Amino acid sequence: MARIKNATFLQRQKIAIIGFAVIVAAGFVWLMSLVVTERVSGEFIEDEDYLVLEEPRRVRGDAIEIMEFFSYGCIHCYSLDPRLDDLIEIHGDTIRFVRTPVVSNEYWRRLGAVYFALRETNQQANLHTPFFDAIHVAQLQFPDDDSVGTWVDDQGADGAAFVEAMKSSSVQRRLAGADRLARTARVASVPALLVNGKYLVRPTRDVSVQRMLQVANHLIERETNASEPANE
Repeated sequence: MARIKNATFLQRQKIAIIGFAVIVAAGFVWLMSLVVTERVSGEFIEDEDYLVLEEPRRVRGDAIEIMEFFSYGCIHCYSLDPRLDDLIEIHGDTIRFVRTPVVSNEYWRRLGAVYFALRETNQQANLHTPFFDAIHVAQLQFPDDDSVGTWVDDQGADGAAFVEAMKSSSVQRRLAGADRLARTARVASVPALLVNGKYLVRPTRDVSVQRMLQVANHLIERETNASEPANE
């Protein structure tokens, strides 16, 4: 009889423990749903969604500068690229959009030289997206400058002249400047968006490419409101 009572007591205790665990788990799920809802609803948190630079970059002019740190070799940059066109279209003349390649290794430095050479040769509008596609869709590799020249030839442009532009002193100066900018802004990963020289938006475990754009929109609106004269 004592054994039966003990067994019954243990069974009830086990059920109580399981019930308590279920309640705790349900409470945790409910709490997390509140957090997710709050984040999705449009609240953006400093040090989580974006960083405030200790030494802001000086921005000239009235337009809000949006600087994208990127690399042609970055798949997430490839995903973000067409969405940035939407951001530019939405805000129009309110913002000034600037791309800056990150040149943290030899291969990315070559790809950065491609970006600046596209600008030097006035081919950015024609070849920027195709070059992204070549790497991430066609899976082409560009182990040296000549391989880039061959690709440019295939696009109907002058590959030899393009390689010369990549090696030019002006492109090399731009590469050095881009490297300084990334280091000053403490860019550790790409893509990253520097909003008006003050706020760094970068991807994290909780900040997706889509959320980066939402955060950037929020910061653009903040800067726009801050620049408007107060009503007297």
